[in-house]
Amino acid sequence: MSGLRGLVKDRIMAVIKEVEPESGWKVLLVDHTSVRIMSAACRMFDVTEEGVTLVENIEISRQPMPDMEALYFITPTVESVKQLCSDFGREKQGPMYDAAHVYFTSHVSDELLYKIKTTEGLISRLKSLK
Repeated sequence: MSGLRGLVKDRIMAVIKEVEPESGWKVLLVDHTSVRIMSAACRMFDVTEEGVTLVENIEISRQPMPDMEALYFITPTVESVKQLCSDFGREKQGPMYDAAHVYFTSHVSDELLYKIKTTEGLISRLKSLK
């Protein structure tokens, strides 16, 4: 595959390969925009071949998987960052996932980075932020 689609696919697959939990398996979380980017460039087969067991939309209710590491491929919007922080700022129930690897589709504002930095429960489980 060549051209822009090929470059996007190569970058997405590099991100997925970069996250290597001990178990070898991970959950991929996307939002409305990032799933469209992924769908245009990658096939589900490509993603699952790299150890992704489940692809979930960050914008809908999900079951906790506290033993799995999560790869967030999201757009830097208030809504997506709010949901990311919510996944790890759950005081009573505990975090949704064991660890977070966060990759944004574009530049992140200082305000959103501050929100991530100040979310108790997230920083201690944050393994990647790019």
